Amino acid sequence: MPFKTSDPYGPGLDPMELAELYGLVGKYEEAESLYLKSLAETEKEFVRNQKVVADALIRVAKFYTSHGKNEGATTLYQRAASIWEKELTDKENSRGPKHPDVAEPLLKLADIYRTQGRDAQAAPLYERALQLRLGEVHWSSLNQINLRAVEPLTTLATIYKNQGKSEEAERLYDKLVELFKWNARANEAMYGREYPDIIRKALERNAALLREIGRTREAESMEEKARSIVSGG
Repeated sequence: MPFKTSDPYGPGLDPMELAELYGLVGKYEEAESLYLKSLAETEKEFVRNQKVVADALIRVAKFYTSHGKNEGATTLYQRAASIWEKELTDKENSRGPKHPDVAEPLLKLADIYRTQGRDAQAAPLYERALQLRLGEVHWSSLNQINLRAVEPLTTLATIYKNQGKSEEAERLYDKLVELFKWNARANEAMYGREYPDIIRKALERNAALLREIGRTREAESMEEKARSIVSGG
């Protein structure tokens, strides 16, 4: 495991967590030093698990981006993308391009492109990953795989919305709402009180989009459904 630290800001914390704390209190040089030290240790320890290295690279890249060091961030994102590209190729070759496990590297690459503002490159990766993760027609399967698609579904819909592709965005929001309808009973016990809040947010997103494209009556219906969930109706 990565080394721990006895720093007074966080005894025993992972140094990346401590680096984040340093950043929050304005100690940027100390934060950068810890990020880079942790990254070096991670690269040394996880030579055979490059996915862990890729995640560490992304964390440091996000720190650089937040402080305007875009050149350093780009280099790290490129390294992380190369790792996930290799992971994608390996999984496609060993398990086939349509195996559900291929979705993971697709989503990781898409997230990297999205963070860099490369939405045009991210969108087709999200689409392909969602087809693998959800399938084309299996909306009634009662398992966690479908719920793991919520974030990429929402992200892709946002990309289409920002690109002015309202019909495509609406299609995805409709699928998101449909997904929750199919899975509501089976997953309510598992997700407890958080689950209705997730449904409410999905309905509100869909309602906002419907309003934007002029479908006011349908938006009002969605908003009413969202309010009934909030009130426990």
